[in-house]
Amino acid sequence: MERKKIIESLIFDKLSEENRHSNTPLYPEVLDSLGLVNLLVDLEYDINDKFNVIIVIASERAVSCTHSPFKTVETLTDYINILLEEKINE
Repeated sequence: MERKKIIESLIFDKLSEENRHSNTPLYPEVLDSLGLVNLLVDLEYDINDKFNVIIVIASERAVSCTHSPFKTVETLTDYINILLEEKINE
């Protein structure tokens, strides 16, 4: 399975059935700040289990992006994929 699809699936596993779409808005529409933090921590563990790579999703880099990587499922998937690509190519 393509890496982005795996990441998206990991995110979908954490969301309710009605929010399992790539264009689903995450923060602040579906998740509040605590819900977002919980999602990101869970995803960091899942990414480590699935890809055997440790990444930090919630970082100064993420917060300083012009367009928030936490806005939708798609933007979060893309951001995590970038982080994984960088770690794998280190």
